Amino acid sequence: MASINGLEVKGVKYFPDHDGALIPYGNLYLNGKKVGSFRDDSWGGPMQYDHTHKTITEDEILKVCEKIYARFNWHEFYHDFPLLIHHLIGFKELESQFKKALKQERVLLSYEADKTQDPMKTRLMFVDKAFYALPNMTQKQLKEFEEEQQEKQSGGKMVVYRSLEDFKL
Repeated sequence: MASINGLEVKGVKYFPDHDGALIPYGNLYLNGKKVGSFRDDSWGGPMQYDHTHKTITEDEILKVCEKIYARFNWHEFYHDFPLLIHHLIGFKELESQFKKALKQERVLLSYEADKTQDPMKTRLMFVDKAFYALPNMTQKQLKEFEEEQQEKQSGGKMVVYRSLEDFKL
């Protein structure tokens, strides 16, 4: 379900590269239809994408990508198909973490770099995401926690996930 403008990844798995780091591969879907598959190169080369859909073209996929970049006002550095795929993979993993938190009646907060900024000037592209599963809190408590984390991790933003609908952007 973790989708942005109808674009989502499914069946993501990992294989070890030549150094043992885990490299993702999986399928790309648009509006519930499989349009292709992707895999990162095990030697650090570019991501490979194999388009397989007969009626939905690659140009249509790229137009959806452009709409996503515009919707979130991402800096031009992030206007890159492989980076978007990695963002979708992270979003899917975040949804999985949320499902675990939901079973424990918790909310999930995610800290991520601000993609509206130029990462070469702010160095925000190197900021890792941090996840916090918290007991259900009042809005005031949640805001206080969010502000506290924001001070510790300058330059990014906190996103609060309270339902599975939050993963359908």
